[in-house]
Amino acid sequence: MSSILSIFDGSGSPSFADKWKDSIAWAGLRGATTTLVFTPVPEVRPGEQFTVDVLVEATDVANAQLDILFNPDVLEATRVEEGEVIAFARQNGILISWAVGEIDNVQGAISNVRAKSPFPLTGSGSLLTITFEAKASGQSILTLGVNFLKAY
Repeated sequence: MSSILSIFDGSGSPSFADKWKDSIAWAGLRGATTTLVFTPVPEVRPGEQFTVDVLVEATDVANAQLDILFNPDVLEATRVEEGEVIAFARQNGILISWAVGEIDNVQGAISNVRAKSPFPLTGSGSLLTITFEAKASGQSILTLGVNFLKAY
């Protein structure tokens, strides 16, 4: 899945290709399905920070591993945090294993973001939140790579 983000310096009008609502549905074992989407991005200028959520709607999914690619000439990733889905599960006694992965602002990649539950979960909400800083005017395509989504 990918979406286009435009950063503009105020010298012209922003050219947002869309407000990114691309999504992909994935089928897994025993009827497990998941839909992942990026949240819409606000209009930003160089030097400003903003967040992007990866939203999930899942049925019987226990494991996920994700990679996010971006244009490092335009964006710098500063933080990856677990989303409300994982926080909610933990608050209700479900031991979710979470790894924020690695941020590589030279290559423009956030790799190996992982979540694992001891049993399949069903629900929807924010899986993770990424904080970016706009470095320069231009466009960045955010690409979400799903290495695996799996049910037990």
